[in-house]
Amino acid sequence: MILSKKHNLLVIGRHGGMLASVLEMLHTNGYDATGCTTDAQAIEMFNTLLPDAVVIGGGVEASSRALFHNQFSHTKPDAVIIDAHPNTLLQELHQALGK
Repeated sequence: MILSKKHNLLVIGRHGGMLASVLEMLHTNGYDATGCTTDAQAIEMFNTLLPDAVVIGGGVEASSRALFHNQFSHTKPDAVIIDAHPNTLLQELHQALGK
């Protein structure tokens, strides 16, 4: 039996309750996910974790979203960056990461 790699995710959201719900959903589905709510936290956590994928929630402002896409793609070009909605997140992760 071959075990698949547990993907490491960084989830960025502005609303704590929604972020907690998304993290719980991801953990339940076998992802190792860490969440943050501020730009500074997100940049620090990205540089520490160097995640396989970054999930950016719908409440994140356009300027922050652009900053993350630019900075993260330069720091780790193979990291998948997903602008996601909770209803489609698992499907998008599955397609992007092949899980």
